[in-house]
Amino acid sequence: MATHLLSGNDESILRTAVHDLVDDLVGEGDRSMMVDEFDGAEYELRLVVDAAQTPSFLTDKRVVVARDVGRFNADELKPMLEYLGDPLESSDLVLVVNGGSVPKKLADAVKAVGAVTNTSPPSRPKDRQGWIVDHIAAAGLRIKPDAATQLGAWLGEDA
Repeated sequence: MATHLLSGNDESILRTAVHDLVDDLVGEGDRSMMVDEFDGAEYELRLVVDAAQTPSFLTDKRVVVARDVGRFNADELKPMLEYLGDPLESSDLVLVVNGGSVPKKLADAVKAVGAVTNTSPPSRPKDRQGWIVDHIAAAGLRIKPDAATQLGAWLGEDA
């Protein structure tokens, strides 16, 4: 199906993006039967790979979410990189990197089979203003350009 790598330095924006993506992937399906989530310092990346390699049961696909994958070193990433070389068609994989940088090998492997998304607001003021306007529009609201400028100035780097 699809592989997604989401990263960002604002936890609330990143969590919202992951939640929205998982909702889209699940669609009308039963979330409790389709989604496997891995979070916290306790899980190992091989468990995520095992879940992604397991064919779905009683549903048309499986969604596997692994949070904070940026904490894994190069050796620990090997099973994931091998899996990304030949992912299971019935699994959607969502990898989440909180803050920090995305390991280059992981980003390259995901780019080859899926999408890499950085949810962080832009750092340049003009780009940040466009980002704010886009998010306001996505929420179904309309705002005048001068109001968007004032909002961008007021929020500053804390968009």
